[in-house]
Amino acid sequence: MWVSSGCWQPTEGDSANQFLSVLAYDGEDLTRVGLDVFTDSSGFFGLGAHKAQTDHAVASVAKPLLWVASGNQFFSSIIHPADASARGARTEVLVLPVGFEGGKRGLQAFASWEPVPAADLSRTFAGEFFVGPKEYARVAALPDGQVAVLQFSKLLGFISFGAVCKLLLAVLGGVHWLLEWSGAWSWGWAIVLLTCLIKVITWPLTAIQMKAAKKMQKFAKPMQDIREKHKDNPEKMQKELMKLQAKISKAKHKELLKKEGATAEEFEKAREAIFTPLGEAAQAIYADAAKQAEANAGAPGADAGPAPEGKKKAKDGKVVDGDFEVVDEDKK
Repeated sequence: MWVSSGCWQPTEGDSANQFLSVLAYDGEDLTRVGLDVFTDSSGFFGLGAHKAQTDHAVASVAKPLLWVASGNQFFSSIIHPADASARGARTEVLVLPVGFEGGKRGLQAFASWEPVPAADLSRTFAGEFFVGPKEYARVAALPDGQVAVLQFSKLLGFISFGAVCKLLLAVLGGVHWLLEWSGAWSWGWAIVLLTCLIKVITWPLTAIQMKAAKKMQKFAKPMQDIREKHKDNPEKMQKELMKLQAKISKAKHKELLKKEGATAEEFEKAREAIFTPLGEAAQAIYADAAKQAEANAGAPGADAGPAPEGKKKAKDGKVVDGDFEVVDEDKK
């Protein structure tokens, strides 16, 4: 015996036909059949190319389906066998496309279960047939996971937003219940109030982001000036940007320590703990560079021209490199 799930027309809001589908659930896996099966496709560079089918069969052996449904974006019809004896041991589903006026198409499913035969070898199929809107509170009350007809989206195809969607739908339903007195506009006002509620909850994070962006605006102009001034000298540009970045880091650490109630002396100790290792590393780098420059200058055939910019002099443990000056503390 075959039972039809009915057919639903596509909706204007679902232009990609994401929700126009037939669903079959066996307790673990949800099988979806959409209009793409009945449409020719060249695939992505040939991958996934297929010809349109005239019908599509879904069979479940040794693990009968708990329910079969068809629907569109807002409505669904679900065939649900009453119990294990009604489901039997095997389920077959046949999905067919249905044409409508204007070239639109829908989907219809025919499902067949094999109930356990009675003593006289007769078979009786008993179950429930739900037809109605995809309201979360309504379909969540149905047994055997029929809430899956809502088809919650997944990021990258496997990261589910089901928990978040269910929470938002539950809150939206509660707000709508409080506003039922407003009549036909109750859902519209419920969406507006839910949007305002989300804005209020996320406002602290939004305020922090806005404050951080406002602080960085005062450094945007100096960074742009440095890029314009030294656009023909990438090395010099990099050095100036590093100096500006050091100022920004210093300002951030100073503000943080002030918030925590640190004194000026404590701030200076913290700043030295952060920047002294950087200075020692820079000193070692520039000392090596100065020694290499001296070795090159004393080599046979070396041109006694002016010292290259960036390695002007090395004397008394002090290395001067452009606008930078690093002092060897052992020789100070």
